[in-house]
Amino acid sequence: MRHQVNYFTRDRDGYMSAFRDLQHLRRDLELIDIEDHEYDCWTADGVRWDLSVVGDTIQVDRRPGTAEPAALRQAIENYATSGGVRFEDVRAGSSREAIQELWSAVVAQRENEKETVIARIWRRLFGSGE
Repeated sequence: MRHQVNYFTRDRDGYMSAFRDLQHLRRDLELIDIEDHEYDCWTADGVRWDLSVVGDTIQVDRRPGTAEPAALRQAIENYATSGGVRFEDVRAGSSREAIQELWSAVVAQRENEKETVIARIWRRLFGSGE
């Protein structure tokens, strides 16, 4: 695994993002999108968090009693399958470790797909290189 993921967001279109920490989350999300309630947010343990804007800062607050690891796993699976990612060999369940393993599989397959597309374009433009 490349790095530990501690926060996940899902936008209205189902696109998932992962962040190591709140600093990265605050840096990468746009204030206007937070104000428009564009995102759902979870910790890697499946705890739901509310995102809001206070001044010019993104505020992150835990929703009381909202541990939903199965909902987080389902969101990641939906995101994965919408992009054609297969994850049959990934550990079942909604533990933090299972969520991390699932996310790593999604990222690895998506990166592999990007490399495949780039290689095809390269061969088409410049030949096989032989």
